[in-house]
Amino acid sequence: REEEGGEGEVHQKEIHRSVEMASRAPVRHQSQSGTLNNSMPAFSNLSAAAAAAQVPFQPGTTLNFNFAQKNMKFPRSTTLDFHNGSAIDRSRAPSQKRELGASRHTSQGGAWSAHSGPRSWTAPNTFAGAKPPTTKSSVASYLDQPKTLPAFVHLDKVALRFKCWFKDDLALLTGPDRLIIHKVVLTYYLIDDTISVMEPRQENSGLNQGCLLRRQNLVDPATGENYTWRDLSVGKDIEVRGQTYHIVDCDHYTRNWYAEQGLQLPAPLQPPLDPYEIRELQERKKRNDYEMAKQRRVQAEMMHTEEVKHRFLTYDRKVLRFYGVWDDRHHIFGQRHYVTIRFYLFDFTIDMQEREGSPSGQKTRFLVRQRIPRDFRNLDDMKLGADEGFLGLEDLVIGSVVPIFGKRIFVYDCDDFTRR
Repeated sequence: REEEGGEGEVHQKEIHRSVEMASRAPVRHQSQSGTLNNSMPAFSNLSAAAAAAQVPFQPGTTLNFNFAQKNMKFPRSTTLDFHNGSAIDRSRAPSQKRELGASRHTSQGGAWSAHSGPRSWTAPNTFAGAKPPTTKSSVASYLDQPKTLPAFVHLDKVALRFKCWFKDDLALLTGPDRLIIHKVVLTYYLIDDTISVMEPRQENSGLNQGCLLRRQNLVDPATGENYTWRDLSVGKDIEVRGQTYHIVDCDHYTRNWYAEQGLQLPAPLQPPLDPYEIRELQERKKRNDYEMAKQRRVQAEMMHTEEVKHRFLTYDRKVLRFYGVWDDRHHIFGQRHYVTIRFYLFDFTIDMQEREGSPSGQKTRFLVRQRIPRDFRNLDDMKLGADEGFLGLEDLVIGSVVPIFGKRIFVYDCDDFTRR
């Protein structure tokens, strides 16, 4: 044990001696101020010293940190730069576009350049920090050439729409409603020659409307090939899974697109009407005629705006008063009622008020202000065109009997203003 202890102490002294020799070795280091500092030890030589002393390769026994460098941070590299608040690919920066264009057209082998970013490629005869030649004779950049887009970019989202109809016979129904004409919209997509069929939904139709056929390639039974835009035209019929679609019209864009291809589509056609639509159109026409006649009658009854204005300025607050009596003694407990009939010249309305001397002994309202019809039993509430005559000034004459809602009023006098 003493011999082993002595050998261990000698081995440890050799290690310390090697570390001291390595630490005393000067290293040329440039400080931040720009001067050379020869007194800083070279810690990077500690690994060599440890290897010479045959130290086991374990964590803590190898030192390869160079403390003489400025930056001791080693972040993960990024491929993005921020310009004006937006992230831009560093390899696509404006200062490197010409370098990228020149490197893509080179035929010689090269290497990735760490100076321009991980996605920048430099030719082998150029350095990482050197500028590539800028003459057009030596560099052919793809940025200087006109841009050509592939065909699928032009055809993407380009659709041709046609208006079609097909006939459907419902076996569960009877009568004329058994035959139904479906009006659908057929959409053809140029990018992949697919077709979809959509029927506009109608409220309370009772039919399965909406998407009738999802977007897919359809095969022409006659040729065995897929339908293309050359097979679609106004007036043609296409068969899809046993159903025949009759094309009758298309939208404005589709017609112009065919004109650009050198094809002129025929004029639009009218689809047929099913029995339900014919009956619905007839009923709708009757309702429209009724509403128009009603509106004409109302306009005929209404006075013109200028006439109304003239009558208001001329006859406002001018009221004619007539005195009458209603004899109700032929009924049980009936009496005589003395009333005042007031006729308004502005709008030809009449109201009645019971005067003093009546059985009630007080002034009471006998009839609210309104236009009084001559025959209240034949009122045209539904506006069916019956003649509605209203009481006018010519009906209120002294000595006459005026019927007002079934009550016979005898007019026996009037005031001085009415006489004048």
